[in-house]
Amino acid sequence: MSDEAALSAPALPETPYETPQRGCRIVSKPAGHILQILAPPFAAGVESRLIELTGGDAHALRGAGPGVWRLVGEASLTPQDIVDREARLGPQVHIIDQTHGRVRLEISGAGAVRLLATGAAIDLSPPRFPVGSACETQFGRIGIHLARTGADRFELLVGRSYAMALWEELTS
Repeated sequence: MSDEAALSAPALPETPYETPQRGCRIVSKPAGHILQILAPPFAAGVESRLIELTGGDAHALRGAGPGVWRLVGEASLTPQDIVDREARLGPQVHIIDQTHGRVRLEISGAGAVRLLATGAAIDLSPPRFPVGSACETQFGRIGIHLARTGADRFELLVGRSYAMALWEELTS
């Protein structure tokens, strides 16, 4: 991470937050990488080529709309790593590095669905939003990308400038 990016990072707590009486835990995750993938909508074979880039992580590739995905991982990537991935995908697919522009939050525990239901107008029941599902939505007035990564575990991607406001909404 560059010095400039480190200076602009929000001052989120480094220790997990345990919600009182809500039965869930909120954690600010290290950046790793967050890539936005753009391709022609409904192009044949793109998703299977993207799955190859996940390194076997079942929840790394997340849909965000027709021809739009988020590729999320724990490892930091160099600019050359991103160029190499884009070359493997072909000329119609483009990667935009969002790592320094977004923050990752994880919410887990028995009360995670209940907490998210206080601000997101989406049905998070397992039949409607099973493990592996992802969508663009809002928590209150803050735009987020929400993914279910486990039975009682979710990951939120939020614009860096809104991260502290989202943290306060979730922990208040």
